[in-house]
Amino acid sequence: MGLAPHQEPVAVQVPVVWGLVAQVQAHEPAELPVLPVLVVVGTVLVLLLVLAAVAETDSRSVAGYKQ
Repeated sequence: MGLAPHQEPVAVQVPVVWGLVAQVQAHEPAELPVLPVLVVVGTVLVLLLVLAAVAETDSRSVAGYKQ
């Protein structure tokens, strides 16, 4: 009996999150969330490009030191 209360919230969290998402989408027009999603995706892509560039320069400098 002691385990059930601990297990139930974990199982309920996902539907609650989806319920909140559904409520937000129901209250807002479908066109509004597109811009924030594009901004987030663009930011992630830029960060990935920067990280890739930094990783390349690091690997080149390390390779240069090893040679």
